Amino acid sequence: MSNNNWTNKLSFAPEASGELYEYLKDFPEEITGITFDSRLVKPGNIFVCLQGSHVNGNDFIDEAIDNGAIAIVSDDPANDTFVDDAEAYEKIKTATVHRNIPIVYQKNARRALSHLSYAFYTHTDDRPLEHMYTIGITGTDGKTSTAYITYAALRELGVNAALICTVGIFIDGKEIINENQKTRLTTPDPPELFQLISQAQQCDSDVIILEITSHALKFDKVDAVVLDCAIFTSFSPDHQEFHESEDDYFSSKASIAGLLRGKDSQAAWQLVEQAVDRRTGNLILNADDKKIVDLSKRAYIYSTVGFHQDATTKITKTEEQLFHTKYQINHGAGDIDALTKLMGDFNLMNIGMAYEVILTFMNEVRKFHRLAGHYEEILQAIATCSNIPGRLEQIDGAPFNVIVDYAHTPD
Repeated sequence: MSNNNWTNKLSFAPEASGELYEYLKDFPEEITGITFDSRLVKPGNIFVCLQGSHVNGNDFIDEAIDNGAIAIVSDDPANDTFVDDAEAYEKIKTATVHRNIPIVYQKNARRALSHLSYAFYTHTDDRPLEHMYTIGITGTDGKTSTAYITYAALRELGVNAALICTVGIFIDGKEIINENQKTRLTTPDPPELFQLISQAQQCDSDVIILEITSHALKFDKVDAVVLDCAIFTSFSPDHQEFHESEDDYFSSKASIAGLLRGKDSQAAWQLVEQAVDRRTGNLILNADDKKIVDLSKRAYIYSTVGFHQDATTKITKTEEQLFHTKYQINHGAGDIDALTKLMGDFNLMNIGMAYEVILTFMNEVRKFHRLAGHYEEILQAIATCSNIPGRLEQIDGAPFNVIVDYAHTPD
């Protein structure tokens, strides 16, 4: 007797995975995991075939079956007896069989991978998953720093925050080291990503912060994620080896707005989790970039951060020395003086973004309403983040100043 109750979650996202639900809901064997790497298939797994620029997962179906796959998801019509997509959707229950293993056709296998991983790895039999406030951060520069500053400040304020970003994975105050650490992606692939999200939920995390790359957005890795708050930090030319044009790159970044919780969102969480308030997600934008600010049209609720006089949260630098910067933040309640050891206008922007998202979080999560108006306390918590790994990081112990920095964009 199979125990595939987790498939119920697929039924709440009909455009993305409703067809898979129709096929899997009565699957006779118990499914034990989801993977897209045939080498990692274990008995009882679903193997999702992804087509890359150099490797086609459909070429490894036999290897996946040899390793124990009991169902295949493929976006290659050659593996299907269906004439076209329309017929595929109508006849989904009569999947092609190869070596007695069903091959289920999906037009977008990458999106299917995201929703399958979400449904399987965040499922619990004993209780519905409690809602965890989810923050997603994208942008050419500033993603990692904004994510890390936000995480460090929230922890300082007593919030059980989790973080998945370039410099590490942190859950329940501990860094998570896994076997893939040497080649780990900024935004993990869906099976790993949703296992980490589930781990954070099981540790009663109040909030999780996700650094989301343009690759992850373009390849639908995070299609099943629902964001309570999305941040677009900056935009400049980058990843020209991957994106076909600058417009394609920007469009991929901008699609983060489509993950926001709201009436138009297709993401699964907001429809499934009964404990979630039906609130609308917030979009935080760089006020100094008009192209980014124009994305405000895509959100019900938005705010802006920057040096621009019309910014919701306005930043003014008042003094700067090496590892000592004074600045002011104005969120509509007058200028508030603050201090940081981080250097550069870009870091003040990152701080402003972190400040804005923390305020948003405090205002929306009832458990932390007590801190919502404590602007100085929030800025003091941000000030405790005096070093970001690899980002103008000061190295102690030498008789002269040593700074380590990772930067690969023209800016």
